[in-house]
Amino acid sequence: MVQPGGQGGRALRKLFGSYTDQLSEFYSDLLIILQQVIEAPDFKASDRYEAQKLSENLRKFETILMVFTLIGIFDITTPVSDYLQTSDLDIMQAWRMINEATENVKKISKDFSGIFETALNFVVHANLKLEEVSISVPKSFSTIRSSRSGPEGITDQKINVEVSYHNAVIDPVLSMQARFSSHENPYKQISCFDPNRFSEILASPLNMELSLITNAVTEIY
Repeated sequence: MVQPGGQGGRALRKLFGSYTDQLSEFYSDLLIILQQVIEAPDFKASDRYEAQKLSENLRKFETILMVFTLIGIFDITTPVSDYLQTSDLDIMQAWRMINEATENVKKISKDFSGIFETALNFVVHANLKLEEVSISVPKSFSTIRSSRSGPEGITDQKINVEVSYHNAVIDPVLSMQARFSSHENPYKQISCFDPNRFSEILASPLNMELSLITNAVTEIY
């Protein structure tokens, strides 16, 4: 499956680990702590109720599935976001990074089965640690959603979740294609006025240098 790089999704990875290192997850420990709160008579009934609801939501398979979808997205987009916030960024380098990020997100969008398998493996690992408190995370989707058909009458739960959750999260990210990646020429033109590129433009052949500057001025003005 796709295993994006980067350092994004730090908070999610702290709680759930990563694609390749799920042993470092804190998720199981959190559920154990919540279960102790639920069963402890010293806590107020309202606190035990909130702990119960949080535990139930965290133990939904849909939650695990979406977490690993988001981790994949953040792994890709966080380095780009960090670079775009630097004061001396190179415009063309920024465009290339956004274009590459878009292509990597496209790979994730086609790898729902891989993410599904990762989520399933995570659940198996988590349930081993949760045996001490007699709770578990289901390996399938909630029974509430399974009684409903998905978009356009889809009834298969795996396909339903892929359309309703997986694609719903990824599609807005792919809007980068329309907002940034398809505007290569304006980026090239604006970059001609970037002081960081002056030496590169001067070092280029004269006809290419004049062409870049002329086109940039013509398009902008």
